[in-house]
Amino acid sequence: MTDGPGTFENLEYLEELLRRAGNELVICEPRRVQFGDYETLQRFTVSDTSVIEWGGDRGWGDVTGTRFEFAADAASWIVEDACTAIRSDRG
Repeated sequence: MTDGPGTFENLEYLEELLRRAGNELVICEPRRVQFGDYETLQRFTVSDTSVIEWGGDRGWGDVTGTRFEFAADAASWIVEDACTAIRSDRG
């Protein structure tokens, strides 16, 4: 068992996947992953106790209420979401 939620790992792969999924704005750091375009944005930030999701749309945003206990769980969700976007784009 680890202390706290940890950090995001494999950042270069995560960034490549998010860009392939059509995200124009991508930031992948150990304690923050952010992606979207100029209209919508999602951000996952590692706090001392969990990973918190923030969502924004057209300049407004707020915490969504979604929390993950571990950064690895949040990363898995982000990857699944990106893969769904890629599959949808390819028909």
